[in-house]
Amino acid sequence: MSWFWSSSSSSDGETKKHGGTSSKGDVYADLDPELQAFARASTKEQADVPVQSGSDRQVPLNSASSTDEQSLGEELSRVISSSKSRKAQINAGAMFNCAIAEYELNECFTSGSWWDKSKLCEPQKNAFWDCLESNKKALKILGYAETGNTDAQNVKILEVADDLCLKELAARRLEKQEKENAS
Repeated sequence: MSWFWSSSSSSDGETKKHGGTSSKGDVYADLDPELQAFARASTKEQADVPVQSGSDRQVPLNSASSTDEQSLGEELSRVISSSKSRKAQINAGAMFNCAIAEYELNECFTSGSWWDKSKLCEPQKNAFWDCLESNKKALKILGYAETGNTDAQNVKILEVADDLCLKELAARRLEKQEKENAS
């Protein structure tokens, strides 16, 4: 590649550098006439702007880029708010599905035995959190509260997630009882 960076002399005595382009003038000078016409037609004409140097250099204000940035910012804030809204709806749906487990936990704290209270109602608390986490996962997987879903679709997804989680929790309890009986 040494030929690419070498200097050569042109017919008018001007020194050309960097692949044959003139340091002063036309970058298309060494091209064939047809290729020159194509290159000039395909590139945008740019106005000659004096080069700024030092402290007088300013960032040009471009209204098109600022509107693009504004629309990008608006789009980003819309996506973030939509994501937060969906997360809140999933949490609310999971709490709705786990209302019985939450009631049992609150009942343990208010009127449970002193032994359960001293253990901070551990079995009820674990049942509630297991229910909540499995419902959240199921609701996310099933597409609860996604854009474009109707209320009827969300209700159906909520019911399906509740059924799946109840079956999963029942299977876990059965498995735990079998392990205890085997020991």
